[in-house]
Amino acid sequence: MTRIFCSKKLHGLIDNIDNQLPTDCLTRSLNDWNGQLFFTDRKKTLIFVNNLTCYSILIIDFKKKDLKKINSIFKQRLKDQLLHDKISLNSQDFDKIFEPIDLLFFKTNNDRKIIGNMSDLIYQFKGMREENYTHVDSMDIKTVNGYLNNIPYNNPTEAKKILSFPRENMELEIKNQWVNTTINSTIVPVNKGIRIINLGIDLMIIAVFTAVLLALTKAIDIDQRLMFLIVFLCYYISTEYIFNQTLGKIITKTKVVNENKTKPSFGRIILRTFLRLNPFDSYSYLFGTEIGAHDSLSKTLLIKKPAHNKG
Repeated sequence: MTRIFCSKKLHGLIDNIDNQLPTDCLTRSLNDWNGQLFFTDRKKTLIFVNNLTCYSILIIDFKKKDLKKINSIFKQRLKDQLLHDKISLNSQDFDKIFEPIDLLFFKTNNDRKIIGNMSDLIYQFKGMREENYTHVDSMDIKTVNGYLNNIPYNNPTEAKKILSFPRENMELEIKNQWVNTTINSTIVPVNKGIRIINLGIDLMIIAVFTAVLLALTKAIDIDQRLMFLIVFLCYYISTEYIFNQTLGKIITKTKVVNENKTKPSFGRIILRTFLRLNPFDSYSYLFGTEIGAHDSLSKTLLIKKPAHNKG
């Protein structure tokens, strides 16, 4: 759901408002907005400011009859503004990130930082109207709104006064939300066949590196098994920590993640790699489940790498 916390003026326009504030009304979320009603050239103008990013959308010449379709109006204005501001997002991803636009209206949450920012935006908007346009009808609302979204402000999520930009904040939050929703919704189990391919490719690469290093250090007479072990450990630890992928996994488009689908820590990758030395590790997934012992004991997973559809 999308929650709108209304000013007193907007409260007077909206028929169905919940006067009981939710307990998390001051929590900063991408789906929470503050709304205000003001007049420009005697026409009702609505402004909505996102509580997390301070990204705003303006709706000009709003009429009472438009309340019946305010969900679709809000959704379309947000989509149009994101497109104008060059924040890439297709319709499917929009619905995943912002959830179904089903507006729930509440009385004001008295969020001083957001309300203060909203008042500044209204002041800027009216100033632009007076200086650059003869009438509100001649304003290109997406261009004006885009300008407002590029004005720096004091980030409400920071304790100290740190300037940030609404457009950049919105783009960053959308990317973060996209990664979370995409990874969580597109986990593809990696079967045993792919694991065998990964293992075969990686062991061949390790063998080649070992042979080269043995040739270069021939005068030192290092034991072949010790050299193979050193290369084995360095190869897996470095590639899986830095890239989340060995060369074999790059070819099969698989990657290593934590059980919560985030990037594994250096310590977890070291544990995962040393667990591979267990002689029974290969049997654990070749003759058991798709999750090997070095996966389950290190609390990591091998998954199909999701394709980023920028649509």
